Amino acid sequence: MFKRVLSSVIDVNQSAFLGERSLLDSVLIANKTGDYLKKEKMSRVFVKVDFEKTYDLVDWKFLYYILRGLDFNCRWIK
Repeated sequence: MFKRVLSSVIDVNQSAFLGERSLLDSVLIANKTGDYLKKEKMSRVFVKVDFEKTYDLVDWKFLYYILRGLDFNCRWIK
């Protein structure tokens, strides 16, 4: 059941919490991009986000609402 809905709730660009992808992949890409921009002396804005703090701010009621809206079973959500 779970695998059937994954493609509809996980964006193709997400790299965390997936078997074939790693959060560290995104960190490495971000670091290489920053190095490239410095090396080429390109005038660009580059922002890196502290993902750890993002997970400290989960609105659990909203998450429950979204999961129910996607027809996830209450038992699975708990």
